[in-house]
Amino acid sequence: MNHFKPFILFYCLFFYVAHAIAYPSIYNIDKQQKNIRSLLAKDPKLAEKLAKQVLKDSEELGIDSLIAKSKYLYGIACYYQSKFKLSAQLYEQALKSDYAQQNDIFRGALWNNLGINYEFNLLYQEALRAYYESLRISEKQADSSSMAMSWINIGLLHYKIGDTVKSNQLFHDAQTYFEQKRDTANLALCEQNLAIGARDRGDFVQFKRYSLRAVEFFHILGYLQDEMGIYCDLAENSPTAKEITEYYNHARALNESTQDSAINTRLEIIEGDLHLRKGHYTAAQALYLKARDELLIRGDKQRANDLLVKLAEVNARSGDFDNFAAYMERARQQNSRLFQETNNENIAKLKLWYETDKKEEKIAHQAALISFQSKLKWFWMALALAFALATAYIGMLNSKYKKANRYLFNLNKEQILLTDMVAKPQEASEESTNAIEQRRMKKLFQQIATFIQQPENLTNPHFGVAEVAQALHTNEKYVSQAVNQIGGMNFNKLLNSYRINSAKKMLLDPTYLHLSVEQIADRCGFGNPNTFYIRFKDFTGLTPRKFRNMHLK
Repeated sequence: MNHFKPFILFYCLFFYVAHAIAYPSIYNIDKQQKNIRSLLAKDPKLAEKLAKQVLKDSEELGIDSLIAKSKYLYGIACYYQSKFKLSAQLYEQALKSDYAQQNDIFRGALWNNLGINYEFNLLYQEALRAYYESLRISEKQADSSSMAMSWINIGLLHYKIGDTVKSNQLFHDAQTYFEQKRDTANLALCEQNLAIGARDRGDFVQFKRYSLRAVEFFHILGYLQDEMGIYCDLAENSPTAKEITEYYNHARALNESTQDSAINTRLEIIEGDLHLRKGHYTAAQALYLKARDELLIRGDKQRANDLLVKLAEVNARSGDFDNFAAYMERARQQNSRLFQETNNENIAKLKLWYETDKKEEKIAHQAALISFQSKLKWFWMALALAFALATAYIGMLNSKYKKANRYLFNLNKEQILLTDMVAKPQEASEESTNAIEQRRMKKLFQQIATFIQQPENLTNPHFGVAEVAQALHTNEKYVSQAVNQIGGMNFNKLLNSYRINSAKKMLLDPTYLHLSVEQIADRCGFGNPNTFYIRFKDFTGLTPRKFRNMHLK
C-alpha cells in the first residue's frame, strides 16, 4: 500500500487543482451577488447578465441554498428589465428548493415578489394567492411590518379587480397598524389609497377627508411631489368652483418652486375647467389645446384624447355644433386608433415574451451543453493523466517485481546446483550437554533424510512419519524429535523441502518439458496440485509456472 501513496497524493492534488480551475468558489459567488444588488438600479441590464452567470456558477457547485438565492436575485434583475414572466418562473423554481422550505423569511419574500410579477402579467387570482401566502408567513413570524405591507398589496389588488369592500378593510387594517407604529410614510400611502377608493365610489366627503390627511403626512415628510399631486386630485374631483379654486391655488403655489411640467399640465386643465364653468370658452379652449400638445409631447395619448372630448364640450356650450361634431369624431377616431395601437403593443409584448422564453430555453440548453462538454473535457483529461500515471507506476512496480523474481529464481537454482540437501543438520544447542545423545540424534536425522530421498518414498503421496519410524525401527516421537532438533523444522516441512527440490530439478530439466506442472506435482508426491502450488510458492517465492517460464527465457 505504501507504494501507492505518492500516486494517490498526486492524483488527489491534480483533481483539486482541476476542480479549482473549472468551478467557482462559494466566496466568489457571494461577492458577485453583492455586486449585482448594487447594480440593479444603476445598470439593470448588466445586473441581469451577471445574475445569470452567478446562477450558472451556483448550479455547477450544486449547493441548494446558493442556487435558490441566485434564482431569487436573477428574478429581481429580470423584474427590473420588465421580464415579468421569466422573473415569475425563477421565483417559482426557487420556492421548490429545500432552502426556501426551511427559511420562512426567504420563502415569504419569494411569494411577495411572485405576486408582484403575477400582477404585472395580469394573473390577478394567482397574484392574490401569492400575496396571501406571503401574509400567512408574516403572521407566522409575527412580523407586523411585513403583514402591513402585504395588506396594502392585497388591498390594491382587490381594488383593481373590483372588490372595494375587501380593499377598504385591508387598507384600514394597515392604517391602524401604521398609526400605532407612527410610520408616517406608509400611513400617508394608506390614506391616499383610501381616498382613491372613496373617489371611485363617489363619496366625495370621505375622498376629501382621506386626501387632506395624506397631504398632511406628505407635508411632514417633505414629499412635495406627492403633496401637489393630491391637491390636483382634489381640484379635479371637487364639486364646487370654490373648492376647485382653493386646491388649484395650493398646487400652483407649491409648484412655483419646482415648475414640474406634469403638474403644470394638470393645472392648465384645471384652470380650463374653471373657465368652462364661468363661460370663458375661448380661454378654456386655449388652455385645453396647450395642455393637449404637452401631453402628446410626453406620449400620454389617452389623456390627450380625453381633452378632445373637453374641447367638444367647449364648442357645444358655445353653440358651435360643427366643431363639436368634428372634435367628437376626432376623439372617436383617436380612441379607436389608440385601442388598436394598445392591442398591437400587447400582442407584440406577448410575442416578445414568447420569443424571449424560447431564446432563454435555447440559451439555457446551449449553456448546459457547453458546461457538460467542458466538464467532459476535464474528465477525459484527468482520466488520461490518471491512466498515464497508473501505467508508469505499474510499469515501475512490474520492473521491480521482475527483478525480485529473477533474484529468487537464481537463488533457487544455485541451491539446486550446490546441494540436494535442503535441510542440513544444525549445531547442537547450548542447552544439550549429552554428546552421545546428540551424536545419536544426528545419525538418526541422516538416516531419516536418506530414507526420505529414496524415489519410492519421495513420490508416494501417502508417505509419512509412521513409514520412516517403522523402516528405521524406532518410534514416531524420536523421528519428530531428531527432525526438530537437528533439522530445525517439523517432519512435513522436511519432506516437502525434498519434494520441492525434486520438482525444481524437473522444471529446469528439458527432459521433462513435455510434462505439465500438475504432472510434475504428481511425480513429486503431491496428490493435490493446489497443495503443490502453495508449498512451492512458500519455499521459492515463485509459482511453479513462473519458475519454469523464467528458466525458458
